[in-house]
Amino acid sequence: MSDGRGMLMVPASHTSPPAGGEISSSGPEISIFEAVRRHKLMVAGLVGTATIAAIALGQCLTPLYSAEAVVLIEPREPSRTALSSDPTALPPSEETLRKNEIAVIQSRNLAEEVVERLSLEDVPEFNPVLRPPALTARIRGWIEARLAALLPAALLPTQREPPPESEDQATAGVVDSFRRSLDTISGDASRVVGILFQSEDPVRAARVANAVAEQYISQKREAEIAAATSAIQTLETRIEEIDREIYDTERRVEEARRESEGRHGGNARTLAEQFTEMSRQLAAATGERMRHEGRLDQLQREGGRPGEADAAVLDSLLVQRLQGDAAVLSARIGQMRTTLGENHPAMIQARAELRDLRARIGQETDKIIESRRRLWADAVENEALLRAEVERIRDRLMEVEASEVDLRVLDREAAAKRALLAQLVDRLNDTKAQMNLIRLQGPEARQIARAVVPPRPSYPPKLAMAAVAFLMSATAATVLAVMRERGNESVRSLVQLRALAAAPILGAVPVVRRRRRGPPPVQVLTDAQSPLTENLRAIWFQIVSAAPASSRVVLITSSVAGEGKSSTAASLARVLALSGHRVVLVDADLRNPTVHKALGLSASPGIAEVVLDGLDIADAVRRDEPSGCFVVTSGRSVPSPADLLQTARFAALVRELSAAFDAVIVDSPPILAVHDAGILALRAHMTVMAVRWRSTKVPALVAALQRLRDLRTPIGGVVMTMVDGPEYRSLRYEESDAFAIPFNRWLAR
Repeated sequence: MSDGRGMLMVPASHTSPPAGGEISSSGPEISIFEAVRRHKLMVAGLVGTATIAAIALGQCLTPLYSAEAVVLIEPREPSRTALSSDPTALPPSEETLRKNEIAVIQSRNLAEEVVERLSLEDVPEFNPVLRPPALTARIRGWIEARLAALLPAALLPTQREPPPESEDQATAGVVDSFRRSLDTISGDASRVVGILFQSEDPVRAARVANAVAEQYISQKREAEIAAATSAIQTLETRIEEIDREIYDTERRVEEARRESEGRHGGNARTLAEQFTEMSRQLAAATGERMRHEGRLDQLQREGGRPGEADAAVLDSLLVQRLQGDAAVLSARIGQMRTTLGENHPAMIQARAELRDLRARIGQETDKIIESRRRLWADAVENEALLRAEVERIRDRLMEVEASEVDLRVLDREAAAKRALLAQLVDRLNDTKAQMNLIRLQGPEARQIARAVVPPRPSYPPKLAMAAVAFLMSATAATVLAVMRERGNESVRSLVQLRALAAAPILGAVPVVRRRRRGPPPVQVLTDAQSPLTENLRAIWFQIVSAAPASSRVVLITSSVAGEGKSSTAASLARVLALSGHRVVLVDADLRNPTVHKALGLSASPGIAEVVLDGLDIADAVRRDEPSGCFVVTSGRSVPSPADLLQTARFAALVRELSAAFDAVIVDSPPILAVHDAGILALRAHMTVMAVRWRSTKVPALVAALQRLRDLRTPIGGVVMTMVDGPEYRSLRYEESDAFAIPFNRWLAR
């Protein structure tokens, strides 16, 4: 709510902590911008120091000049394949070609040639032996010389001379230093290679870059000519070898063909025709044999009995006639059997004639069967002979075909060698043409841009170093500020304070810039309308509302030292006195009294003289002339302040002051430092806890409140001290977190 003058006031209702006594230590979320703004001095210091250090480092480093010579690699077709003695070799890819040439430019052999050509071993930049000793070496030499002059030789450490460096080692060191200054650049899909060289002398940088390019092109020309010469020699030797191999192969083919024809009596075609004819004859013989075998089997199945064999099968006219006569005779015997008996002479004679006919049929049949058996045996023998001949011809044919296979292999080998010979001859012609092209046009690389003297150094990059230092230090300082702010466990808002303390929030005391207006007890005298004065009045209004009594003893304490309790007590006493109240300020912090210093009084006489020496209370009460309030100082130092505060005399002192004045404001020691505050809290009507904004740690405040709860001493209220109003307001806390600081008027000033 507003008091009509633009001053924000804490509501009269007293906010309690969450149910269950839970304590929350979470503060407001701080943005990165706010964290940096709060720690702006630290951030500015870190950033400024890092940037200045980077600039100073850039000034101290030796400047280096970079010169660039540009070389274009132009591979000629078919040079990539012509210079290879392997006809199946494929040309390298563009990437492989570029990487190979870059490796040649950065090779040690090329570096050695350039160093020798330009006599760089005599330049101190590349030869460490020629450089003057470093500062550390000069300091060490000076110290050793002074020690040698002051100490006896026996006490000096033995100095062993390093072994002399050989000429090869010195040259190797120069080449290593040269290669560290050499670099190349090239695009991924480009044949252009930039040769970069850094040196302390800009003229030398350009001269060395051009020398490297020229030496690379010269070395490449010599290497290409040497490669072409070697390839020509290799190809000629290989062509002679293959020519001899082709001649030997063709000779072996002719010899093998003549030997095969002489051994087998012909070639494969003749033997194949013979095999076909003999196979046909074998098939016919096999059919003849099977025909005779079938007829013989049929005769044998019928048993060969006379009169039973089929004459058509036997193919005999005689047998057929005899079988006809036997049939006629059998019919006549059958007719005679009906009229004559079996023993009739005619019957006997007829049966005898029938037996004779059948005997003759059997004899003729046996002759025919024997003849057929001989025919079958002849057919079997003929078939076997033909089969053997077929097998013999087939074996000869297989041998001839095997010989033909070997001959074909030799023919293919000779053909392949003839094709290879043709390729090698073509390659030899290409290589000879390439040799002539290299001699006429030069190597496959040419310098398209010469290095010029650089106008300004390329190292150190002072602007980049300063920018990087600025960015890195700004980032690190920002992170540090955020970490410090996020890790801050102090009380930072009234919302947080309400969640911690089970007591009303009486208000907030703004911080005072002492260099402008003096300490708070002085400012309340010089400016009656200052935010400090108005907020102290609002705090007293809250105290009166919380403890309505005719006389009040208000104890002002804190968790630890440095929370602003003594300054708040002195300022509040003066504000009340200036408003017409009869108020007495009691400095009960007997261990570290500060009230008398803030008001410009002497420490004695005070509480110690009243309690220990029996001094009358009226003699201990002194008047603060600028404000009109009364003061009881701590008095002289005592060995045991806690025992003094527990005496009946001190209790009587508090009662008499409470009866004589409208308000008694008691300044006590911190709660966590000693237990004096607990003793004083038992004598007071109301205990007020002073909490310093962004300084009092949450654990310390919680411990102090818990100690008072253990003593069963209620907390009458909490006051937040030393609050920076503009900064607090910039945090954009909730409206319910407003406190009694007239920000509008404060900011307007």
